Amino acid sequence: MHGPGKLTWFDGSTRIVYKGNLFSNVIQGSGVLTRSTGERYNGEFENGNFNGEGVYEWADVKLRYKGQFRNGLTHGHGVLHN
Repeated sequence: MHGPGKLTWFDGSTRIVYKGNLFSNVIQGSGVLTRSTGERYNGEFENGNFNGEGVYEWADVKLRYKGQFRNGLTHGHGVLHN
């Protein structure tokens, strides 16, 4: 699959929904990933990982990180809002 799309899968008891760009069935480009736990990432992806600029919001605590990501982790410059 290439271009915009939607993927839904389960990781244990957590439902994960991704809406955004895909390349060869891999999450690539910009999109939004939401977990049934309420966590959410809106930003850039590369090879299925958070990579580039994005915003990650935690559900159980009122934390929000806006900044850079690399290989699925915060990396570089960003701001953590509490």
